[in-house]
Amino acid sequence: MATQDDWHQLFKEFDKQTAGNPAKRHALRRFLASVPVNEGTSPLLPIHEAEERLRCVNVIEAFWETEFQDLTLLSPDQYHPLHDVQRTALFNMDLSSLRFAASPHPAYMTILLESLCKIPCLAKMFTTRGLNKDERAMAEIASPIRRTPGLPDPDQTVETIATTSSDPTKIKDGSAERDKAQAEKRRVLDNYRCIITKTQHPEVCHIFPLAANAKETEREKLAKYLKNAEEFLFTGDLSSRRNQLRSFFTSRVGVSDQKWNMISLTPTLHDWWGRAFFGLKCLGPTSVASDPQQIIRLKLQFHWMVWRRRGDYSDNKPTCTLGRCVDEFLAAFPNDVGGDVAPYYGNPTRPDPLPLVAVARPETGWVVETGDIFHVDMQSKYVEHMQCAFDFRWALCKMIAMAGGAEALDDVGDEPEFLNEHGRFPGLEASRKFAFSCLETPDKN
Repeated sequence: MATQDDWHQLFKEFDKQTAGNPAKRHALRRFLASVPVNEGTSPLLPIHEAEERLRCVNVIEAFWETEFQDLTLLSPDQYHPLHDVQRTALFNMDLSSLRFAASPHPAYMTILLESLCKIPCLAKMFTTRGLNKDERAMAEIASPIRRTPGLPDPDQTVETIATTSSDPTKIKDGSAERDKAQAEKRRVLDNYRCIITKTQHPEVCHIFPLAANAKETEREKLAKYLKNAEEFLFTGDLSSRRNQLRSFFTSRVGVSDQKWNMISLTPTLHDWWGRAFFGLKCLGPTSVASDPQQIIRLKLQFHWMVWRRRGDYSDNKPTCTLGRCVDEFLAAFPNDVGGDVAPYYGNPTRPDPLPLVAVARPETGWVVETGDIFHVDMQSKYVEHMQCAFDFRWALCKMIAMAGGAEALDDVGDEPEFLNEHGRFPGLEASRKFAFSCLETPDKN
């Protein structure tokens, strides 16, 4: 901790070195006069609850191993433990719900496991990996959701689907076209600046990925993945949340390609957003609207996410799986001096072989830190939509980061393991069919 004498010495050295350089002196004055708004945060990894949470997760995993053969109709040698992202999904559940599941309640636990099988695929939808220049150019050419400039091809049908927005969703060959009008409205709302750095020429990126419902096949897949997923994503009124997910994200192809599902970020932050290096927790509106068209400001809290211990940066993958006991579990994360889990991201002074992940605000010089407050504007009638999108992404971001980030999902397939085409356990569906057939078969005696 620097003493008052240390500060005096630093200012004397600064004064000496910047004599005749008013720009640097003005920069220091601006820095000292513009302390960012930062509000207290809750630990992303609740250390004080870790032991109880892990005990419950282990009970559920033991049930999964015991019932694996009956649920999946597969041989025991095809069993494998829960994926790290599945364990973190359970770990981040509402504690009362997690306790209830581990009581045990076999029926509830089975439904939970069905949903858990879909979580890795759902999480994979929210992660992106950086593209090099050639790959980015190819993605622009090949993207099925890119609007092609010029007149439409007369051999291709274009269908319009009405939405709650003033701009309808355009469908071509079964795929939603990227809505340039909605993206432009987002830019206007964000004053053509990144909402974090306030720099110009940002990229408009989606909170809930557009690719997740841009095609009918993807929309159907998403609806299947989201069934009962609210248990892992939200607390409170889960029935209301279930209805929101259906209405806002799976009701129609391209339904979420709207300004309420977009924010403006620099290209670098856009890339880090897809890798779960940071998350934005929505703290709600800052005012109450009297008119549906009134612009409301949503308060967002920036979080550098917890990170797993990595190997060298050539592969940047977690070096170990999450342990089953609390000591092994916490050992997967670096700790600060106080023993709490310390995020690697966002710390420009942390000595580490991995590449630096941090960002500063050019207008002040302050480094963006966990807890910093930012804002995004939206019309009152769409505030609930935007809050839901942020809440959804925040919940998944925590799971993905704890599991090891985008790299931890490299081994996840495009379809959930162990479930049939209906998103159910084959053994469970077969037993129900057998039970119904017994009810329908007349008693010969």
